[in-house]
Formats: sequence, C-alpha cells, structure tokens
Amino acid sequence: MDQLTVRDLLLALEEFRKNYGMSRKEFFDLPIYLGQDDELNGIHTGWCVDILDTALQTENNQYMIEMINEDRTNVPIKGRAILIS
Repeated sequence: MDQLTVRDLLLALEEFRKNYGMSRKEFFDLPIYLGQDDELNGIHTGWCVDILDTALQTENNQYMIEMINEDRTNVPIKGRAILIS
C-alpha cells in the first residue's frame, strides 16, 4: 500500500459526497478521525492540520519533521507534506 496523497484524499471525498448526496455544508462539517494503523488498533481525533516543509527552518516545523522521520514505520518527508494531528 502506498502512502495516502492529497489527490487520493480529494478523489475519495468527492466520491463519498456524491454517493451520499450531501449538501456542501453537511459535507464540510464532517468530523475527522485518524486510524493509528492498518489494523485500526487505535483511533485518534484530528485537531489540527499543518503543512510541513523541509526547507523551512522554524523550530516547530523542524521538530515535527524530525519526529516523523525518526519513526521507523513512517515514510520520511522529502520536501513538503501535510500533517493532521
């Protein structure tokens, strides 16, 4: 399985909205939950979204990138990425 991309997410969300005939308001107000892994051994509530950039040298940005890159199960960030936490 490849890492999820923005394209994958947008296509899946548009398909979901069409299949359920939801209004834009109802669709935009759906909550987001994040599965911890493929087996769904844990579920997290999404509270924020950030764009990470390996070229941006702010302390918070670099800390988040280091945390992701140090986790042996993650695909390391090369360039930019979106973080939902």
